Amino acid sequence: MGGCAFCDPEISFKQGNIDRVLYGDDDLYVAIPREPAMRGHLLVVSKKHIEDIASVTEKDWTVLLKMMIVSSVVSKLLMKIDESIKKV
Repeated sequence: MGGCAFCDPEISFKQGNIDRVLYGDDDLYVAIPREPAMRGHLLVVSKKHIEDIASVTEKDWTVLLKMMIVSSVVSKLLMKIDESIKKV
């Protein structure tokens, strides 16, 4: 898909037998970056490539809202496990 590092989790977040995708559905996925910036660093990524905010459709906004909800739930779970993990 056009060289975007995030559009295809199969390429960006799987290396041999290592799968860093923790969750995925038709719209988005949650993955551990190759080089996390800090403990608990996760990425929540839309499966649809969007180059320009002006091109966002109503469905895209729904997915973006879903991404925010997933991010919030994941961060709350991580913070319960380890209080040193913060939502950024």
